[in-house]
Amino acid sequence: IRSIQCDDEQPISDDTLDRAVGSFFENQSYSAKMGRSALAYHLAFLYQKNKSWTIQKVLPLFNWDPNYKEATRSWVLYIWSNRWNEALLEQLLKQKEGSFINFKGLGKSRKIFCQQMAALAISVAVYRGETVLEKAWFQSFVGHCESDDFVFFAQGLSSVFHDLVKDEIRDTSKKIAYLNKSWAGFLKRYVNNRHLGEPIKIEPSECLALL
Repeated sequence: IRSIQCDDEQPISDDTLDRAVGSFFENQSYSAKMGRSALAYHLAFLYQKNKSWTIQKVLPLFNWDPNYKEATRSWVLYIWSNRWNEALLEQLLKQKEGSFINFKGLGKSRKIFCQQMAALAISVAVYRGETVLEKAWFQSFVGHCESDDFVFFAQGLSSVFHDLVKDEIRDTSKKIAYLNKSWAGFLKRYVNNRHLGEPIKIEPSECLALL
C-alpha cells in the first residue's frame, strides 16, 4: 500500500494497482490474507484513487457469504481506520444489504459502525431530503440492532446533528431553522416507525442519548 500512496489528487490506474497488490487476490497464503487486510484498512484511500477498481476488487472482501472470517476482519479494519466516507459506506451497504444478520461479528466495532450509520442517515435525511427510513439498508440495520446498538446509533445522531448546528453558527448561516425542522421531522418519523409492525422498544437510555 505504501508503494502506491501519493500526496497528489491524481487517480491511480488499474494496471498500477494490479501490479502492486494483485497478488493478494491469488491465493489463501498468510501473506495474501494480510495483504487483503491492508486493502480493507485503506479502503477509503483506494476508493478515492480508483473507484471502479476498488468496487470490483476490494468490496467483495466485505461480503460475508464466501468467507465469514475474512469479511468480519475486513469490516473491523475499515471501521477502525476511522476514514468514514458517505458514498463508500453506501456502496458497502449495496454490496450486501442483508449483511446486518452478521452484525454481532463486529464485536466492539459495532459502536463506531452505528455512529457511522447515524452520520449517513443524517446526511441522507437532512442534506438530500430523502426518506432514509424507507431505504432497505436502514430497515435491515434497525431490524438487527440490539438495545446497546440503538443507544450507540442515538448517540451518533445527536452528535452529528449538534456538530452540524455548531458549524452553521460559526459560518453565521441562516440554515439553523432548517436543520432544527429537519431534525425534528426525522426524529418524529424514526420514533413512529419503531412502533409500526412488531414494535421495537425505545429504552430511556436511548431517549437520553437523543437529547
